[in-house]
Amino acid sequence: MNKNTGKSSSWDRFKAAELLNDFEQANQSQRAFAAKADVPRTTLQHWHTRAKRIKLPPATVTFFESPDGQQFLHCLLVALLTDLHERGNTSIGILSSFLRRLKLDRFIAASETSLQRAAAKLEGEIIAFGQEERSRLAEVMPRKKISVAEDETFPSGTCLVAIEPVSNFILLERLTSDRKAATWNQHMQEALSDLPVEVIQCVSDEGKSLLKHAAEGLGAHHSPDLFHIQHDLTKAASAQLQLRVKRTEENLRKQQGKVVAEVKRKDSFKQLDVKPRGRPPEFETHIEREHAVEMENVQKLRKCTADRDQFYDARRSITEIYHPYALETGLPQTPDAVREKLTHAFDRIQELTDNLAETFRKKVVKARKQISSMTATVAFYFSMVTLYLDNLQLDFKTRGLLEDFLIPACYLKRAANKLANKSRRREILHTSEHLMSDFKARAGPFASYSKEHLRQLQDIAEECAEFYHRSSSCVEGRNGQLSLKHHNLHGLKERKLSALTVIHNFSTRTQNKKTPAERFFGAPHRDLYDFVLKKMKPPARPRIKLRLALAA
Repeated sequence: MNKNTGKSSSWDRFKAAELLNDFEQANQSQRAFAAKADVPRTTLQHWHTRAKRIKLPPATVTFFESPDGQQFLHCLLVALLTDLHERGNTSIGILSSFLRRLKLDRFIAASETSLQRAAAKLEGEIIAFGQEERSRLAEVMPRKKISVAEDETFPSGTCLVAIEPVSNFILLERLTSDRKAATWNQHMQEALSDLPVEVIQCVSDEGKSLLKHAAEGLGAHHSPDLFHIQHDLTKAASAQLQLRVKRTEENLRKQQGKVVAEVKRKDSFKQLDVKPRGRPPEFETHIEREHAVEMENVQKLRKCTADRDQFYDARRSITEIYHPYALETGLPQTPDAVREKLTHAFDRIQELTDNLAETFRKKVVKARKQISSMTATVAFYFSMVTLYLDNLQLDFKTRGLLEDFLIPACYLKRAANKLANKSRRREILHTSEHLMSDFKARAGPFASYSKEHLRQLQDIAEECAEFYHRSSSCVEGRNGQLSLKHHNLHGLKERKLSALTVIHNFSTRTQNKKTPAERFFGAPHRDLYDFVLKKMKPPARPRIKLRLALAA
């Protein structure tokens, strides 16, 4: 009798599939093959009988019981849990139904309990991958200065979120009990402790704790978030000005109806065969009076529409002005010039909103207070560019080419790619291409530089252009994703949040095919899916479903 002495009673699915495949290929009895392969004959017989009794087409059973089929099931389950459940919003119940509809529950455990157990194991491996890769990449990462975009969101309590905006790498994503400056300081210190970085700029809203954290905890310049400035202006006037236009349009339609009614009364009177006694009604006077009121409403509508459109233009001009380089020419804008233009735009907005309620006027005043911070951010940008170029110790000509052509061109290209308006984007890109024309052709002042030197200059220009940040949109987008996850899972726990952070940093790829981690650390990393695929055990076999299948 062949005994499985010294071996585990549970066989690895991949090994079992290989042995069963070898037995079916060999021209031997079960006893002889079992003795040669050092496997109990009854175990070999069980494997062979189990496959034969599954009530599915023989070709299907043969494939999924083969080594290739077992590997496919393993890859499929890990991919479903990673991409659809962890990254997406597919529930365990839907995955279980999906596997049953494909009749794959005859080969792998597809119950919700089994899948939840596998998902929990997968989450642990994802978190372990993130910790290992972060530590490994931090050791080879060159020291650099970074900016951070910070905000709080409230999916399941208070969640602090900090992202490096250039790479979109999440530095911090932590559930906390409060959002005080001390809490921010503590968690950001922990998040940055193993990274060779220096935070020089923080982009966020004007929350008091965030301002205090930026100044005292990070010792960094605070850049006001343009989104919140625009949001305050929109809340202050957009709805109110549009409501005025709507009400004036309604009044105009009513008045036009009155004019039409008077004309109809006049026509009806003319068509009477027998006119009533007395003086005839003064129809023309009534029509002229109602028409005059109609024209007044037309003028009111024109003014309301003009006020609304001028407000939109003034609000939009703030976005166009708040740049270190003029979008039309690429010429540098001094902080004083930016301040003057912003002041003019806010003056126009206040003129258009002076007759609104005090509540709305206060929002305009609140937004206007950010002019000083916005101007300071432009000044900070130019000071950082100057310091960076000073440290490079470039010759006078090279530095001038960077400041006059390459840095503005790189900045305009970066700004244009963020615009939704296609025509405006093309205009700015055209200006950027014009500034880069001699550089790309190696003509004019760039003719004496080698290709390698030009490539280095472009890298310098792009790095300088990335010093300017005016929006925390990357954090706002992440907050939206966390909100969707919270609603889908009816809550968001720390373990799940940690796994989602790793997936974002090491699995999300943009148009340049790089993950946030690759852009942040400047080095490639291992593939997350390959890592968890190796760490995860083969899927368990079904129990109840298999017995039902065998009994059928």
